[in-house]
Parts: sequence; structure tokens; C-alpha cells
Amino acid sequence: MSYTLAASFLRDFVRPLLRGADVAIARPLGWQGTQHVLQAAPSLVEDPLAQDVAKACVQRLLAQGILPPPLPSLADDAGALSALAALHDLLFLARPEAQRLSSATRDGVLREVIVCAEAAALSLAWSTEGQAEDATILHRHALIEPLFRLTRLDLRRKTLFDETVQRGLTRKKLASAAAANQDALTLSVLCWTELPGVVDGQGAAALQALLACSPLTALWSPRPREAISHEAHAQLLAQQAPLLLRPGLARGLSHRYLSLGVPAVAAALSGPLVVLLQQAADDAALRPAAIGWLGFLSQLHWLAYIALPLLPPPRLDLSEDSAPWFALFYCLSQLAPAGRPAPAVIAQADPARDERALYERAQAHAQRCRSVLPAEQLASLHRLLTRALATSAQ
Repeated sequence: MSYTLAASFLRDFVRPLLRGADVAIARPLGWQGTQHVLQAAPSLVEDPLAQDVAKACVQRLLAQGILPPPLPSLADDAGALSALAALHDLLFLARPEAQRLSSATRDGVLREVIVCAEAAALSLAWSTEGQAEDATILHRHALIEPLFRLTRLDLRRKTLFDETVQRGLTRKKLASAAAANQDALTLSVLCWTELPGVVDGQGAAALQALLACSPLTALWSPRPREAISHEAHAQLLAQQAPLLLRPGLARGLSHRYLSLGVPAVAAALSGPLVVLLQQAADDAALRPAAIGWLGFLSQLHWLAYIALPLLPPPRLDLSEDSAPWFALFYCLSQLAPAGRPAPAVIAQADPARDERALYERAQAHAQRCRSVLPAEQLASLHRLLTRALATSAQ
């Protein structure tokens, strides 16, 4: 039974999720079903199905510009299977079939989603032995990140009296139904956007628990405020800050954010980062995380606006949401000469080593960033930054 369940789970859900094919959402696995899948995992290692899943993981990472080390198998990373089971069951709760269940049953499914996700996250403990753990993080990213690409195909048809929507059609069924109804409208819905609202809004906690299993995925596609509150996002930034200390993973994330565009990333992360700074000003335990993100912010500024001598300099393309991200760079540049622990800002350029041009570009960019906020707000942000870094300066 365990082998059959695990094989069908890989064949109908995991492999098509990675390959971009039609994903089958079956009845929830729950905690017990997940344990059956985990028990069968070692016997599936040599199965062509599991090997195809492993190959698809490597291909997905390569497509994202990441050259991965040897990845663990599903048998070696039980947390990955638990996370996939939690993802499957969370997607089930967004299906029409789930709405026909009692509220108590849906609550029970959601509780087990969180239990499975939390168990997967606990199996990934940050350690100083980074190489093996980096491979595990990349493995989970390859498996979980496709959630943010997963779409559901719906067909909306109007009748004389109302309209009906057929949700979650396969491509074959959609083509057949659309051919029979010339006036029907095909809708493509990103599945993840509906997950926070399942079970009367309790799905948001389950999605957070799921993303905690895969730190790189949690940061890969910054979510706007409509999808996650600044407070919850700040908590996520603090939890995943150790990833920024892993050179290989941090480089991959930098490449990703540069491809998205720094202004777009800034619009999503500015608010949460300010909240994290406010929390760090009151809680010394959060200051290492805040410093890590300030250093990463600085690195993106250098890569996008300073290191390459583009003339004229790239436009900042600011919005109200992204302005604090740029203003923080100016504030950091003012702290650096005073010997404060401003991470890797102006101190990156050493004019004494014939890097005057680079230093001047950094200064010019800092002055451009100075103009993004009114003086009063800039002063307030500067005070907040000083408080957040105060303990580290002692």
C-alpha cells in the first residue's frame, strides 16, 4: 500500500508539478498518508519515476541560473516529501470538492497541513556545515518553487439566467468544452493567490509554514502587501536571514532580484525591512538578521547602480512603496564613515587603492537616494537605523 501510494503521488502530483504538466489533486494525504509515503521512499530511489523527478529538479535549478551541487534524493530528504504532501493537501483545500466537506473536516485537513510543514521545517536546522545543507535547500527550492508558477484553468460560460464556472479543467477537457461553447471564456488563475483564503482565511498560516520548509523559495518571489502583511513578511525576513550568509545561495538570490528589477523588489521588501528594523531596535536578538538584510540591500545597490559604469546612471524608478529601500542606502552611507557597523556600503570602495571613480559613483548614488524622501522622513529613518544598530556598535 505504501509503495503504491508513494508511486502515484510522485507520478500524478510531483512529476507534473516539476514538468509544468497537468497536476492531479487527489484526496488529502494527511499525516498518516504522508508517513506511508515516507516509509516507501527508500524503495523508490532506483525507480525510473524517482530518477525522473531528480532530473527535473536539476533542470529547474539550471533554468533559474543555479548550478547545483549533487542534490539529495527524496529518501535522503524526508522533509521534502513532507513539504510536498503539505502542498498537495493545501491545494486540495482550494478545490471545489473541499467546499462540500464540513468545516470541521476542512479544519482538520488544514491542521495536518501545518503539522507536516512544521515537521519538514524542523528537519532543516541552520548549521555551520553549509555545503550539504545548501544542497538540501536547493533541492527543496526546486520542488516547492513551482507552486508560484502553477495555474488553474477555468471555463466561464454565460446562460440565459446566470453564468457558470468550471474550475480546474485539464487542457484536454478545456479544449473540448471550449469547442462546444463558442462564447465561453477561458480563465487562468495563479493557484497560490487563493491559498491564504482557504478555510476562512486560515490558509495564510499554512502557506507561511510551507514556505518555512524551503528558505530560498520563501524569498525567491517577494510578495506584495496584498498577499502578506508587513509584520508577517518581516518575520519571514528574520527567519531566513541565515541564508544570506551562504555565499552560493546569496549569489543566486542576488541574481534573481536583479532580474526582477531592484525597484520591484524594493516595493515589496521596503515595508517589511522597516518593520524588522523597528523590531531590532527593541530586541537585540533580531539585530543580526537586520544587519544581514541591510548588507544584502547594500550589495544590490552596488551591483545595480554603482559597480558598472553606466552613463547616464540607471533610473531609480521609485514609488512610494520602494522609496525607503533607497533612502536606507543613503542613511547607511552616512553611518559608514563614522565607524558604525553599516554593512558593506561606502567602505566597499577604498580611494587609497586607486578606486576613486568607484567611490565617487557610490557617493553620487547615495545623494540620488537622499532625494527620495522628504527631509523629515529621512531623518526619522536615520534615527531608526541608528537605534537598530546601536547594540552592535557597542
